[in-house]
Amino acid sequence: DGQHIVTGSDDRIVRVFRWETGCEEQRLEGHRGAVTTVALSHDGQYVLAGSEDQSVRAWVVNLRSSSEAATGFEWRQVMNGHTDTVTAVAVCPDTQRVVSASIDHSVRLWEVWTGREVYCLCGHTNEVRDLSISPDGRFVASGSFDGSIRVHDLENGRFCTSFSAFDRITACTFVTSGSSNIVVVGQANGMVSGLMLSGSVVARRGSGDGESASASDTEARDVSQSSADLDAVKAA
Repeated sequence: DGQHIVTGSDDRIVRVFRWETGCEEQRLEGHRGAVTTVALSHDGQYVLAGSEDQSVRAWVVNLRSSSEAATGFEWRQVMNGHTDTVTAVAVCPDTQRVVSASIDHSVRLWEVWTGREVYCLCGHTNEVRDLSISPDGRFVASGSFDGSIRVHDLENGRFCTSFSAFDRITACTFVTSGSSNIVVVGQANGMVSGLMLSGSVVARRGSGDGESASASDTEARDVSQSSADLDAVKAA
């Protein structure tokens, strides 16, 4: 909502702060291990967190009220299924589904209100460090220490494509460029690579050999950058 910051910590607590004042408004407890990743739903309705305790938790919070400080949480959902530390979480644009990644090599799609696991998206051979959902909510891209980015269709769980980088992938994010999506990828060697996607998804070499499962009407273009150009890539 542009007014709050959400943090997670080794003390197992998720905190919500008001941006303008720096005051803590909520303290959300329940995790039994260090909180490693947090996200806020686009409508400010709930906070999402992943932990070393292998779970994903969601709390309904009162972030839409600008005049009253919230004093706790109204509801909590626990999503269990990962078998190792949760490294990344994200909320789909419809706010009904959330996605998580883990050191257990998997990416999982959940129904946030029921806690039901919809899909387990497999294929990585090392820990998954980051994930990003496309702006239209159709695709999720996941980056792993196995050096690959994998893209799945969130509507049916289908694997779409993958491509490989030179080094371990530490971060990935979708950015929009006109009518196309670009997956921007950060690597442990300091390189930033990109894959432009339009139409159906296709992989093309970014900073390494790629593997594709493509449709003929798709255009893909490399947008690889050095680490010095990272800010420019983010701005795009």
